Amino acid sequence: MRTHANPRRELSGELAHLNQPEREAARRLGSSQAAAENLRKAYAAILGALRKGQRAEILSVDAPLTIERAGDRVTVSTATRNQIAASTLRFAMLINSVGASRVRQCGLTSCNKWFVATRRQAYCSPAHRARAGYEAWVAREEAKEKAKKARRAGR
Repeated sequence: MRTHANPRRELSGELAHLNQPEREAARRLGSSQAAAENLRKAYAAILGALRKGQRAEILSVDAPLTIERAGDRVTVSTATRNQIAASTLRFAMLINSVGASRVRQCGLTSCNKWFVATRRQAYCSPAHRARAGYEAWVAREEAKEKAKKARRAGR
């Protein structure tokens, strides 16, 4: 497992797997659709535990881990052929290096995408931030109209 100089960017790429169809995720991983789905389930379990602040037991890895240090970088690899276990371990390490509080789910109710937040970012994209603002404005306007009608009816 290789760690890039920018773990935030690498984690963003890994989170993109959750937002892709199985066929595209399998092509990107170079494995079958079933393996891609199993990896997606493991990632979802980790993210679900993050959201709830709980513990997630996903799988056990019965393989030795090799940890090598080269300057400021640490590389962790496993001798297992289980790609899902190795990818899940790398994913957890990326979350740890970026910070669990940075990994968030989009605040728009119709969006389920996970992303790596910058500062106080609550939405996965500027378009979703704008849509949420518009939806809040529409809700406020509807509430104003409803209150206005209630006042007129009370006269």
